[in-house]
Amino acid sequence: MTTDKLKVSTIEQLVTFEVEHEEFAIPIEDVYQIIFVPKLMTVPNSPEMIKGVINLRNEIIPVLDARAAFGFSSIPHARQHRIIIIQSEFITAGLIVDRVIQVLQTAPAKFDHVPSATSSQQNQYLEKVYKTDERIIMLLNVNKMLNDQNMNFIRKHNYSTD
Repeated sequence: MTTDKLKVSTIEQLVTFEVEHEEFAIPIEDVYQIIFVPKLMTVPNSPEMIKGVINLRNEIIPVLDARAAFGFSSIPHARQHRIIIIQSEFITAGLIVDRVIQVLQTAPAKFDHVPSATSSQQNQYLEKVYKTDERIIMLLNVNKMLNDQNMNFIRKHNYSTD
């Protein structure tokens, strides 16, 4: 897998989740774990997208806010919010989402290009769109999200880098 393009023909399952009533997905092979949102330790002077860090089995994991990443307004944490622990070629990090929906079996023919009508802030992390009869799910490229310039803050402070 390259850092810029996902090979959708090899994606067999997606972890789907919701942010601001929109459905997103991450290939299951990029998901390490899904956890409840624990108390976050804030990191002074961090970018808005970085909500803090958690201690997960004695490893300090930076936690990103999916709402901030996609340009949505922040809301107080609710019981259904989860952190998806994701691993890329560059780093392990958590992603706070409004709720996790399901693990979805995929069919390669149902992937399509990202529509130009989506916001440019969303487009920078999106790879493809997955269509079912009732749903449109935006597929994240974890490597793009975790290699973003905002992540330089994490690398500079040695949080969970490889």
